[in-house]
Order: sequence, then structure tokens, then C-alpha cells
Amino acid sequence: MTTTGSSAENYVEVYDEPLHRVQWSNDYALVYTVNIPLGALTLWHRHCQDTVYCAIGNVAVAETLPGQTPVTRHSVCGAAVSRAHRAEPLVHQIQNVGDEVVRFVAAEARACPPRVMATPLAAAGHRLDWEGERFRVYQLESDAADVGVEYGFHGLLVALQPLQVAIGDAARSETLADGEWRWLTPPLRCHYTVPARGVVIEWR
Repeated sequence: MTTTGSSAENYVEVYDEPLHRVQWSNDYALVYTVNIPLGALTLWHRHCQDTVYCAIGNVAVAETLPGQTPVTRHSVCGAAVSRAHRAEPLVHQIQNVGDEVVRFVAAEARACPPRVMATPLAAAGHRLDWEGERFRVYQLESDAADVGVEYGFHGLLVALQPLQVAIGDAARSETLADGEWRWLTPPLRCHYTVPARGVVIEWR
């Protein structure tokens, strides 16, 4: 039987859903982007790995689970949520019911990294948003002064607006557009030019 994603019984894997695009992977993470046009509907698809999702812009989606009616969920720009799909694989279908293109940067947690921080990062411009078993999420926001920070963990930096940053030994800073991301491998120093707004996700 050919798998088409036309029903909850005939789902595709998350990587084969056409509105999801795998961008990169290593031993610890797999990063993909989600772009759902106005009114568009994804195929039925399955998630099997613990995943963190970061909203790029304000989004509204209707999520349908097998045998259930759709539930509308709203996320503001920069909101990050995590689901433990490894313990509880998820099959669902998503529709964009908002006024903007739905955009997420999503990342799966694979193997645990060899270097894990015992306590949350305490650095200028970084606010711990939440922490779970596999991730810590920090909101990066600063308007007052340039920010330099040492990251002692493996993780993901996601820009929420044009973000100027010098990463590691880079002689010049680069500008990340909203929705662009970079993987962080410790020990690593980043220097941000304000205004800076993004999300930093720590792997655990």
C-alpha cells in the first residue's frame, strides 16, 4: 500500500511532509523548517522524536488528531514549545487558520550531547523561558548595549528579526534574517549587535 498522508491511517513521516523541509542534522539534532501558506493543510504525518518548535511570527493553526475534531492553537512570535514524541509518537494534521504564513523552526533531540550544563545560563540579554528534560529555552532580547556571551552547551540560535552576530572566531559579524538559525557547538562565544531578538535553545 502506498503511503500518501491522506488519512490518519495512511500518514507520512514528518520528513516526507511537503511543507516541512529538513535543513541539517548531526548526532544530536535534526533541524527542519515548517512553512504553511494561508489556509493550507498539511498531510497527515507522524513525529517520533522529542521536538522543540519555535514560532517565527504570530501563528494560528488548527490541529487535528485521529478521531478528534480540530483544535485551534495560537503562538506568538518567539514562543517555543516541546513535545515528547519519542515516548508518545504523534500523528496529526495541521491547517493554517491565521492571517499570516505559519512559520516554525523545529528541531529534534537525538543523542544527548557530551557536554551538559548543570545550571541554566546566566548572561546579559538572555532570559530563561522554560526548561524540560531535553531542552532549555532562553529568550534573547537586548536593546541597551551590545551583548557578548559564552555558550557552554550544544544548542540552536534562532533569529526572530534581523540579527547581527559574530560567532566564534569570525572576524566580521553576519546578519541572520528572521527564521534563520545556527547550531552552537561549545565552547563558543557570540557577540550580538543590538537590537537583538532571538531564541537560544540548549540541548540536554
